[in-house]
Amino acid sequence: LLDLTLPDSHELDTFERVQAQVQAPEIPIVVISGLDDEALAIEAVRRGAQDYLVKSYLGSYVLARTIRYAIERKRMEQELKRYREHLEELVEQRTAEVLRTNRALKAEIAERKRAGEALRETADYLDSLMSHASAPIIVWDPGFMITRFNHAFELLSGYTADEVVGQELHILF
Repeated sequence: LLDLTLPDSHELDTFERVQAQVQAPEIPIVVISGLDDEALAIEAVRRGAQDYLVKSYLGSYVLARTIRYAIERKRMEQELKRYREHLEELVEQRTAEVLRTNRALKAEIAERKRAGEALRETADYLDSLMSHASAPIIVWDPGFMITRFNHAFELLSGYTADEVVGQELHILF
């Protein structure tokens, strides 16, 4: 309990000095004053006081209830502070995980782009070989469906690509 109307007290300066000197921050401070000053009361609570009591309205019941509520509010503040700190730690951990995953995904995307480019280069090279080869070449899939053949094969077989691609291989025999 902090009385702001004692001779050595200087209103909220006294509250701030006491608050700074308190060794245990979980100890709630209830301000008592002879002044019925609503602005002062609001400012005291805004600065961290648990409550503001006016001496002329003070009775044993009000004082006991105020102390109980102040202790409970301070306990809840401390619990909320611990919970907030815990949540901040979780957010930092999750953020770090997301950043690691993001870096891994970027590396994987870059690798896939490189692989895709290599695959395109290989496909272009094979297309060039196939179209410029003088030997007949025919390509089919595992189900024996013709997927492509070159110009030399067209000359040899007499079929055009439109007639044969997508057909089963046995139509050529």
